[in-house]
Amino acid sequence: MIDSYTNFNVVALGNTGVRFLGNESLNLPTMNMIDLGYRANISEKVLVDFEFFRTNMSDISAFEPVNFETDPPGTTILNFAYLNNDLKVRQTGASFMVNWAPVRALKFRFFGTVQHTELEDYDKKIIPEIIDPFTGTFKLPTYERQNTDHTRTPSFYGGATANWRPLDRLSVFAHVYYMGEQTYRHEVASYNEEIGSTTIDPRTIFNLKIGYEVINGVNLFVNGRNIFNSEQDEFGFTDQIGGLYLAGLNFNF
Repeated sequence: MIDSYTNFNVVALGNTGVRFLGNESLNLPTMNMIDLGYRANISEKVLVDFEFFRTNMSDISAFEPVNFETDPPGTTILNFAYLNNDLKVRQTGASFMVNWAPVRALKFRFFGTVQHTELEDYDKKIIPEIIDPFTGTFKLPTYERQNTDHTRTPSFYGGATANWRPLDRLSVFAHVYYMGEQTYRHEVASYNEEIGSTTIDPRTIFNLKIGYEVINGVNLFVNGRNIFNSEQDEFGFTDQIGGLYLAGLNFNF
């Protein structure tokens, strides 16, 4: 990691090299946020929590190639610099959480967030920086300015939990989590969109843990994460994660 105000030279390899140009005049990223919430016990058994939020973000900094020069003679240097770009990000959303305890031994929690993000003056990289094979010189990247919706975060995510204690020493905890569709775009996409971007489909994961306190301080448990062994992608271009099943003892001294 290099400070944004530091000039830094990378040792040239052959007849090419890279220089980082510091910038002491960067504006700090700014985020203005409005958050309105409401929480209430609508009965002895139900607690509700609602939140509305709106954020505006600007003065986002980027580290991009800006020009190239020949220095020393015969060596082509590509200069990178930290710059404030024109991008503005606006996000609007709402969250909720409901706690419900119909009986003393059984508790439920429901939660979720819906959100929408807009990008204004977003410079999408279409062609990356390359070395011209004919001249041996750098070519700066090509951008396409867009006003678009941001799809790299899900428009909805949420879930529910249930905690049941049918006996004093026995507990059952169930959890379900849902994440909506999102897009992942890697830097490679500026070379080849087909291999650098992917759509991550909506995914639901179920977890279950059962515990029994054999004696004071000793707990026997079985734990299943992703119990239905869903192998849908959770992140772009990473391993598919199946079910994980555990059993064991916990000792508390």
